[in-house]
Amino acid sequence: MLVALAVGTLVTLAWAVPLATVAYHSTRNNALFQAEREADAVAAVARVSTEPEDLRQALAALPEERRGRIGVSLPTGVMLGAERRAPIAAFEAVRNKGTAETFDVPGGAAYLRPAGRVVIEAYVPSEELNRELRLAWGGPAVLGLLLLVAAGFVAAWMTRSAVKASEELAAAADRLGGGDTSVRVEPGGPPEIKTAGAAFNDMADRIQALLASERELIADLSHRLRTPLTALRLNAEALPPGPERNRVLDAARQTEQELTSIIQDAREPLHDIEPARCDIAAVAADRTAFWAILAADQHRAWTAQGLGVQVPVAVGRADAASALDTVLGNVFQHTPPGTAYQVSVLPRGSQVQLVVDDAGPGIETPDKAMLRGASGAGGSGLGLDIARRVAESTGGELTVEPSPLGGARITLVFQR
Repeated sequence: MLVALAVGTLVTLAWAVPLATVAYHSTRNNALFQAEREADAVAAVARVSTEPEDLRQALAALPEERRGRIGVSLPTGVMLGAERRAPIAAFEAVRNKGTAETFDVPGGAAYLRPAGRVVIEAYVPSEELNRELRLAWGGPAVLGLLLLVAAGFVAAWMTRSAVKASEELAAAADRLGGGDTSVRVEPGGPPEIKTAGAAFNDMADRIQALLASERELIADLSHRLRTPLTALRLNAEALPPGPERNRVLDAARQTEQELTSIIQDAREPLHDIEPARCDIAAVAADRTAFWAILAADQHRAWTAQGLGVQVPVAVGRADAASALDTVLGNVFQHTPPGTAYQVSVLPRGSQVQLVVDDAGPGIETPDKAMLRGASGAGGSGLGLDIARRVAESTGGELTVEPSPLGGARITLVFQR
């Protein structure tokens, strides 16, 4: 629409400006024509006689409404009839050149007509000069405005289909981004947007198929793990009562809960999943208590801080527990028995830091440690990457740096 209005404006100016210029001169000449005729009539008398009485009679013969606008300048400088409007220099120039001229004067225009040494002045006020000019300019102005309005409506009508198709495609993309994989569009509009709409539908079909396959794979894998997990729990129940039996049973129960949660989440439509929240301090207290049993077996000293205050964050309890278990599991796996560690929950404005420090040998290449699939200690290389993705799902991050205890510091940053 802006382009159409810009082009329409240029086209309008291309014909309106010359037309307005012609109209200006035409209406001005029309307004001066009557004054020129009256001045010529008096000039005809002045060529025959320059007697003041004869000239006064010629002025008296003019229409009554025009008498106060016609004056005669004699060679002596005396002005008969109307008062002089043009400067004296203009009269002298016309008298010397012998040709008529029109001069702009305050309040209008003055037509000077020489007749020998006599100069007749015919005055035309601005009201008469501009009376027809308003009509002459008003017509093109209204026509140009109508053309611009018409150009805007035509542009809006021409772009309506493209705009509508683009808005529908944008709305569908927004719904797909929100997890509604069933959304599709009806390709329409210009060829380019039609192609984009068809490509969007193909992409949505592939995403829906991939997600369905992934969900079924996760569900199947979870079901397959239930059998060995059940056997593990039964074997644990057969152990003699004691801390070891309780620890294995707790781990088996937690794994069963995780599998159940995974199956439920896999079968839940993405757009029906509500944003999860949990108390990260409570999760940290629960998981440190769980790992404390193994820490006692390995003679590891551990401390915790900030676990007694409620600190909600924008992540589910299961995901937060999994991330913390991953980090603590790395401490137990990659540091020798007896190595101390510390778990801290540190609120920082709109963020919360979950920090795990250890007194082990540290991590030589922190950047490589966070790469998915990269492991230098015989692991799968997925642990820290899983924890990182949990933190990033809330808009946070995971960092690895040296710890004040002498080993590594893993910091999970969660948004509240």
